[in-house]
Amino acid sequence: MALLVSTLGVGLQLRVVLIVSMAGFLAMATALPRMETDGIKLFAMAYLAVVLLHSAAFIQFGRTAHVKAIAIMAPFNFGAAAFVLGAAWMDAQWRMPLLVMGAIGLLAASALPRPHGFTLQAGHFSERHGLVILIAFGEAIIAIGSSARDLPFDSRLSWVCTLE
Repeated sequence: MALLVSTLGVGLQLRVVLIVSMAGFLAMATALPRMETDGIKLFAMAYLAVVLLHSAAFIQFGRTAHVKAIAIMAPFNFGAAAFVLGAAWMDAQWRMPLLVMGAIGLLAASALPRPHGFTLQAGHFSERHGLVILIAFGEAIIAIGSSARDLPFDSRLSWVCTLE
């Protein structure tokens, strides 16, 4: 989305798409600490929504090079979303292999040639995905603290407090 915004500016329609996409990223980030249990379904649905919005925004608001690029990338993006969705509704033993297959597809897509006039910007990925990771770490810290609040404060737990 940052590439789209930086090249085209932000009109009212695109702002709405961006806000809904950010809500999807927030849902994914908050679901990450619970991926082994119920969080994977929320993550999968939010991921699919972001892929749909991302593709639609490039098609609706992008230039010719952007539309060509998304036509190349969309099958990989939707394929990854399908693997994530499959992982969400499969037995636990299938989750990791399906998630890995989705990631491999996205890595393979990054090696494909892109149309002239469309470049991938590493700063975009590091900024956007770094924020998701920060939210996930924050959620994990909250989950650890919440689960430890009822534990007795003894020598097994006190070492954590001495790290400050």
